[in-house]
Amino acid sequence: MENWHNRNIRKIISDKGGEFLNQKYSNLADKNGIVHILSPPETPENNGYSERANRTILERARCLINSSNLTTNYWEEAVNTATFISNLRPTPSRGNTSPHSLWNNTPGKIANLQTFGFQAIIYCLKR
Repeated sequence: MENWHNRNIRKIISDKGGEFLNQKYSNLADKNGIVHILSPPETPENNGYSERANRTILERARCLINSSNLTTNYWEEAVNTATFISNLRPTPSRGNTSPHSLWNNTPGKIANLQTFGFQAIIYCLKR
């Protein structure tokens, strides 16, 4: 992330999920000066903001799947789309600015969004 967006990550707070408890991750955090704080096990209330954000993404993904009449084979794309849309939405807690705008210093573009699950044809022009 630092290389892609020219940002420094100072701190990561996580539960004790296996994806965060391995030597490779630990070495990466140490090498980059990232402080990793672990919340106590079985206490989702300590990660309230993240837990709620994840729940919202999952609820939106379910709505995308249901409203498009697609199967759960498209679950990953539904979650990615729900996250993308959430990051474009301004929120009062961030001064009516979207996470996308705060991270990229540019407004997000919604003009190219299409209805999830609709068939589309992509034309590639020869150069």
